Amino acid sequence: MTDSASIQSSPDVKAAHARLRSMAKMPSETVQTSNGKSLKCSKIFIDIGANIGLHSRFIFESEHYPAKRIMDYSRASKNRWYYRMGVNLRQLYQVFNQTLGPPSSRRNRDSGICVFGLEANPQRCERLKKLQKTYRNMGWYLNYSCPIAAYKNANGVNIYVDKTSDRDNNDWGASIHDWNKKDKRKSIKVPSVDLAQYVKFILNDHSPDFTMMKLDIEGAEYDVLPGLDKSGSLCSSNINGLDYMTIEYHPWVTADRNWRSRHYEIKSKKCDIPTKILELDSEAYYRDGVAFPKP
Repeated sequence: MTDSASIQSSPDVKAAHARLRSMAKMPSETVQTSNGKSLKCSKIFIDIGANIGLHSRFIFESEHYPAKRIMDYSRASKNRWYYRMGVNLRQLYQVFNQTLGPPSSRRNRDSGICVFGLEANPQRCERLKKLQKTYRNMGWYLNYSCPIAAYKNANGVNIYVDKTSDRDNNDWGASIHDWNKKDKRKSIKVPSVDLAQYVKFILNDHSPDFTMMKLDIEGAEYDVLPGLDKSGSLCSSNINGLDYMTIEYHPWVTADRNWRSRHYEIKSKKCDIPTKILELDSEAYYRDGVAFPKP
């Protein structure tokens, strides 16, 4: 897993691009297919704001995370938030089934599915490292870079992490924006990458048949979306274009809030096939609780 030792803040564009290339390439210990050949990433999921890596678990181990269980719990507890999370997870599974294949094929080491991802919070790195090692032993390819923030440049950025109230939620509110004043959040300087360039290097290096990105970065979406738009990543007919993107908007930050409505206008641009953008996220199973699989 790429960490802050191998990617440091730097204004040097060439150096930043070299680091991005190293993050996008498959390492020498890449997983093997059933016939002993190196896995080719024909379907790529880019997990931006990975937190504890639950979306990877939803892809490869969905049988342990049924949406129905969350919805049943919401009815019993009369908690509408859980019901919404269950509905969102069910919709996310529908997208996965249509684009990445049904659960049985996604679990196959010949699926061609590769997950690349970024997480800025240093407190999540050890968990992601263990998950990545476990999944590669299972024949499922993960490549997380942590702690690295998705941003509009590679100059590094401060993130704010809750000291107390959000700890039970795996710091799901860690953000470049200091929005929780009551909790006296602590500031941590972490390396960053230009997200548009990160996407470009991954797609250019692997030339996948399908690419989907999850964008859940607690308000920093307003900082990175203009760059993704300008680079052509929001047009799937481009060589570095995304086919699907799920996004959670965080309107409590003071930024370009017009993106919430503007992303629907992408079809009016000169683009043969625009990226399908879904305002969708699920915090279901946010504490996980499922043991890692054994090969």
